[in-house]
Amino acid sequence: MENKILLHDDDGNEIELIVEATFEIDTDKFVVMYESEEDEDYYIMKYSEDNEGNLVFTGLDDEELREAQEAFEELDKTNK
Repeated sequence: MENKILLHDDDGNEIELIVEATFEIDTDKFVVMYESEEDEDYYIMKYSEDNEGNLVFTGLDDEELREAQEAFEELDKTNK
């Protein structure tokens, strides 16, 4: 996955996000992204590839988000 990705918000505005990390939980793949290096807030989304090889990003429900945040925080601790 590239270091930066371009997504569109609900209003069609382009948002460039920096990819911090990718990881897997069971068979699900997740990406952690933020808008700028100074930004402490980050986004976690599930991703997959469609039949044409394009990345497809999906939001998480509360339980998936909690589980993904815990996994990312643990991964972040081991990489420091």
